[in-house]
Amino acid sequence: MFELKVILEGVFFGLTLSILLGPTFFYLMQASIDRGFRAGFSVALGILLGDIALVLCAYLGATQFFQLPQNKTALGLIGGMVIVIFGCASIFQKASSLEIKIEQLDYFMLGLKGLLINIVNPFVWLFWLGIISAMDSKYNSVTENLLTFLFFVLLTTVLMDFVKIYIAGKLKKKLSPEAIGRVNTLAGIALVIFGIVLIWQVR
Repeated sequence: MFELKVILEGVFFGLTLSILLGPTFFYLMQASIDRGFRAGFSVALGILLGDIALVLCAYLGATQFFQLPQNKTALGLIGGMVIVIFGCASIFQKASSLEIKIEQLDYFMLGLKGLLINIVNPFVWLFWLGIISAMDSKYNSVTENLLTFLFFVLLTTVLMDFVKIYIAGKLKKKLSPEAIGRVNTLAGIALVIFGIVLIWQVR
């Protein structure tokens, strides 16, 4: 039987995680504002799949490759460059190109970008490794409690992503194409900054 304390801890941690600003946050908001709900949903799904993959890797102990310093550095550099490229693409995207119809968008690629931005960040790997190690120790290696905690963390974060998408949709109705273009530019700058910081920290 699930322990209420474990569930509440998972929900609280998921809420805390949801308000942290990072590359995936800006990409999710950007896609939702200028491309609509379905685009935001695709990105949120990609981010969720990335988190699930990372959690499984950390939980199953398949992170020895990543823990090697040379592999961590290489992944960090590649990840930083990917995030910078995505950011530059957003910065130089013309406002007129944002008026594209939803039906013309490739939702698979949007979701794939969300997944990539998530999993190429070595700090996300370290984050989940640290959380799983800490909570496993706290729960005295009781598998059921740890899995319950992780489930509610992920459930809460994806529900909060839907809230972000809804808010972004409301904002879109009040924004002109030029304003949306400025949002794109700001989101792109944020992604570039995150990418550069990532490259600097792992070099």
